[in-house]
Amino acid sequence: MLSRNVVSLATALAIFDLTSATCVLHNKPDDVEAKIAEGVPDSLCTPGGDGEYQFAMVVSEAAVPAPGNAGDAGDSGFTIFDPQCVPVAAYGLDGEGNECGIPYEMDYIEGKPLVVNHISWGIGSPFYSFDFDGKNYNSGHAECEGCNTHYLAGGLQPVVQCKCGFYVGTCTLDNALDEPMEYPETKDALCTPQESGNYQLSLDTRYSVIGLYDSECHSVGQYRVGAEERSTACALPLKIDYFGADKIIMVRHLNGDVYADGWNADGNPAFTFEFNGRSYGSTDDWCAGCKGQGSDDELNQGCMCGFYGGD
Repeated sequence: MLSRNVVSLATALAIFDLTSATCVLHNKPDDVEAKIAEGVPDSLCTPGGDGEYQFAMVVSEAAVPAPGNAGDAGDSGFTIFDPQCVPVAAYGLDGEGNECGIPYEMDYIEGKPLVVNHISWGIGSPFYSFDFDGKNYNSGHAECEGCNTHYLAGGLQPVVQCKCGFYVGTCTLDNALDEPMEYPETKDALCTPQESGNYQLSLDTRYSVIGLYDSECHSVGQYRVGAEERSTACALPLKIDYFGADKIIMVRHLNGDVYADGWNADGNPAFTFEFNGRSYGSTDDWCAGCKGQGSDDELNQGCMCGFYGGD
């Protein structure tokens, strides 16, 4: 859980409506990993549609400063979730340069900052509004799901969770290959020969790459899906148009972190995609699962799934 302090944010107010130079909050990867390990309750995030992320605020009673007392942020902070409600960014309000005031700017989506411009930390009247990509959102709009309260410490300590979906957009990934290539050293983990017309889509966690292989295991497409590429002004699902605009491969879920609990387990496949009206996933029976590659079988993983692409 996050534990933060808001001494620098206010000294006497429970409700903040400040205007100052923009404060750029810094993502805290350790907090992201902690949230992934904890799991995300439905009260904090609702899975969105294509390209829709969620922005959540959590504030505990301890975060509300009483008059004359700066207070303690308790478990308060902000989280950004991808469309499958996997935490991708987390922001506390102190440390790592985050001791500053509204407006808060969060730059997880490169080139499209999310800016919180108004906020109330009051347990009885929680509220926030933010701007993203030219549109304003707030926790009171019908398109958001508002705030809910649950209680800790035997019902004595209220914790408020507010959530709001916002549209980021989807990516059409660029093919990094000019012509088909072979990778003999990774063939067993990333591709097995198929009948004519069949292809395989494979996730290579060593290099954060999705590869497309033909029936003879030639690499015909290579798509970079690391954190930097995925956060460049677009979001899941990721589109691959190798077969043309009328036969798009749509990657719906992607997790290249082999350290995460349940990685590629039932209910949490490493990746899923759709093609030509059918869904595929790395845990499905008709896929080949995941195999170790290189010198470390546990950390370097290749997951492959075959499908019919046509002659």
